[in-house]
Amino acid sequence: MEKNLAELLANHYWIIIIVLLWTLPWKAAALWRSARRAQLGWFLAMTVINTLGILEILYIFFFSKNDSKVGGEKVSKSQSRFKLDKNELEEKINKKIIM
Repeated sequence: MEKNLAELLANHYWIIIIVLLWTLPWKAAALWRSARRAQLGWFLAMTVINTLGILEILYIFFFSKNDSKVGGEKVSKSQSRFKLDKNELEEKINKKIIM
C-alpha cells in the first residue's frame, strides 16, 4: 500500500500542491490570531495537528470570537473581567484613602 501511495503522489504531484495552497493560508491566519491573543494551547495544537485546515477554520470562525471592547481596545472576556475587578479595587482603595 505504501508503494501505491508513493506512486500515486509521484504521478499526481499536483494533489500535494493543491493541499498546500489550501492549508497554508488557513494555518498561517489561525496561528497569527492565536499568537496575538497569547493562546499558547491553541497555537501548539494547530502547529502539531494537521487537519487540512479544518481545525484552523473552526478556530478562526468559532473559538476566537469571544472578544469584547473595554476602553477602546480589544481584550478577551477573561482580560476584561480582570480589568473590571482592577477598577473596582482601585475605587475601594481610593474610598479608604479619602476616609
